[in-house]
Amino acid sequence: MKRSELKTKTVAELKAEARSLGLVGYSKLRRDGLVDLLVRSTAPPRKRKPARGGKAPDRTRAAAGKSRKAGAKVTPKRGKPGSRKRRATAADKALSPRTRRAFSLKQTNGEQQRVTAAKYYIGVEETAELDASFVLPQGYGEDAITLLIRDPYWLYAFWELTQERGRELRDILGEDEFAGSRLVLRVYDLTGTDVSAPNEHYDIDVSPESRNWYVNVLRVERDYSVDIGVIAPDGSFILIARSSRVSLPPIGPSSVIDEEWVTVDALGHIYRQADEPPDSESSWWGRGSGKQ
Repeated sequence: MKRSELKTKTVAELKAEARSLGLVGYSKLRRDGLVDLLVRSTAPPRKRKPARGGKAPDRTRAAAGKSRKAGAKVTPKRGKPGSRKRRATAADKALSPRTRRAFSLKQTNGEQQRVTAAKYYIGVEETAELDASFVLPQGYGEDAITLLIRDPYWLYAFWELTQERGRELRDILGEDEFAGSRLVLRVYDLTGTDVSAPNEHYDIDVSPESRNWYVNVLRVERDYSVDIGVIAPDGSFILIARSSRVSLPPIGPSSVIDEEWVTVDALGHIYRQADEPPDSESSWWGRGSGKQ
């Protein structure tokens, strides 16, 4: 399309021509700009001048062949130093001032948070290596009983009795008397007094193979203690071990509104309940002849 022909047309006709050719960006152009745009869009592409041999050389293939012959490695081209920074700056300029301030504030707050967190970082705590083959023992070789509180109505007792103690009782009572004896938990109400003069007590028969028992108390909001021992056929009680004293909590919400922090002075031994009850031969209560 010749320039002289285009200059004879109106602006509306030039825009219609540009629209028919599928061009873009012509709506804001004036006559001269529309003429230049249509001339460039309809001009035939320029042909490369062939080499003297009659064929245009393939520069890419020739360069690759030369590199392979020289043994050089072909590396990708890198942009100029600082080009990324310039692109980031151009992108920042495209943002509104309000958006730039928001990004700047976010980066500043994040840096302050990292600095504050670094002040309190004490590093990774080193823990002792655990032996995977370690197994808690069934007992600790002591005659002992521990009493805990489950709730205002229930106590929980667990104990350990050694075979040596069982042999001693067998020797004291005799084989027949020992066979007729009962293993019991004696529960004491110690509210306002001590175990030498308890308010009341009652016995609970337990199995010689047992290691723990839940005790349903008769009276709530009281102090309790538990003995484990043997009741001989004549009715006498032989003490084996005694628990500490515990106080049941009150029923319902507390009337105390001030904060009172509970301090734990010391922790006692923690006894592990056996997964399976010991057999009669390993029990200290064994009803055999008692010969070792």
